[in-house]
Amino acid sequence: MNNSTGTPWHRVLSEFLDHCERIRAPNREDVSALAHRLCQILDEAPDAVREHFEPPPSSTVARLVERGWTEQILLLTTERVGLMASRAASGDAIATIAVPSLDIERSFSSPDSLAHAMTGAIAATALGIVASDLGPADLDDIA
Repeated sequence: MNNSTGTPWHRVLSEFLDHCERIRAPNREDVSALAHRLCQILDEAPDAVREHFEPPPSSTVARLVERGWTEQILLLTTERVGLMASRAASGDAIATIAVPSLDIERSFSSPDSLAHAMTGAIAATALGIVASDLGPADLDDIA
């Protein structure tokens, strides 16, 4: 896939986010696999996305996944933008990422897993960056 922002990237990120949303009660393996796949997507992402998100090197990701430190992978990935995470009164984990320069703020929640919420928030924000780069006319073509 080429490294320009465009329709293929919108589809890739949209499908990944849909997958995150379908997993309602993720286990540790699900979350590790999601985070690992997100890092692979971000490694190939357009410069507009990589400007805000850069996952750690794949060797570091592999070691952190092996140790079950998924949240650390995601924190390293969000170093450039920052991340706010909390637990709601209901017990849900909520993660929010903002990119003020693009007027983008996205949140994602998970009933069980902070790492799942973080993964969804990163994917939603990356999708927002791609959509922002495409503009409304290009988004109509893929709707």
